[in-house]
Amino acid sequence: MRIKLEKFFENNLGSLFGIIANIIGLTGFYLASLSIPGYNILENMISHLGGGQGGIYANLGLIISGILAMPFYLQLEHELKHLEEFSKIRKAAISSALTSCTFYSLVGVFPAIQSDLLIFYLHGTVSAIALFTGVGYLLLFSFLMEKSPEYSKIQAIHGVITAGLYTAVLFTWHPFIEWMAAFGVISWVLTNSAYILYKKRKKIR
Repeated sequence: MRIKLEKFFENNLGSLFGIIANIIGLTGFYLASLSIPGYNILENMISHLGGGQGGIYANLGLIISGILAMPFYLQLEHELKHLEEFSKIRKAAISSALTSCTFYSLVGVFPAIQSDLLIFYLHGTVSAIALFTGVGYLLLFSFLMEKSPEYSKIQAIHGVITAGLYTAVLFTWHPFIEWMAAFGVISWVLTNSAYILYKKRKKIR
């Protein structure tokens, strides 16, 4: 099992999962938005997509992308294994990331359907947990990137800014800030996935 995992990491397959997860999530949001005339990111929360007529697309996108994002975070933690003195922080980072991914998927399981108060409250709870643990892993991975000679300060700052946006969502629940946070984490995952793949290609050369 360990040998198979090492092969998985050596081939940087986790990075590909990160890219695919984002494509699926964004596609789900886009398809769901088509069924809501006048949908506006300045006025409508992301959750509004899951409770609309095309909510199945947004909810499936959330569930699938949350699951597929997990290998990316495992890959990222593996890439930072050389920071042996920060092993506890690495473990805390991956634990927070996997927890956030799990609750992110649960957001799709419990969509924001206001006519069903139980589901609606569960949606709010799992969303808050996904964001809170998201702040945790973004800050922890950013700390590790700042300490690693293989990562730039820009990559670390990117994570800190996204964590700040997540925190702002938790305190404001403002639609535009939520979308900014979403685009922040999407760009963070995509740029780090691309960077890991680039490092692999550079080593081969």
